[in-house]
Amino acid sequence: TTFLVCCNSVSYHKMAMETPYEIIAIEDSLNSLGLTKKNKDALALAHKKVGTTHLKGKNYIDARSHFSSALKYSAPDSTIQYNILMIEGHLLRKTGNKEKLWDYYRKKFNFR
Repeated sequence: TTFLVCCNSVSYHKMAMETPYEIIAIEDSLNSLGLTKKNKDALALAHKKVGTTHLKGKNYIDARSHFSSALKYSAPDSTIQYNILMIEGHLLRKTGNKEKLWDYYRKKFNFR
């Protein structure tokens, strides 16, 4: 009971903005309790913020993971989708095979 009373006073949105890693650390607990729309929005925001940090640091694997998690909690978000596409492009470009990169974009956007 103490845990629920304590946590009810916590602003998950504020936590997502200021300390996104902390809300991500309790993500499993929040999921097990059942997520409200506010909690889903806060988790999406936290993953988006952490994903952006990883993207800026060129840590594409972790960035993709966090942006993908953000999509689980939010309605389709064009910024998240764009970032995932860019990350896939960076990862494919790193392989040195330009054809893989172009094949990916052709497939994704139905180019011929």
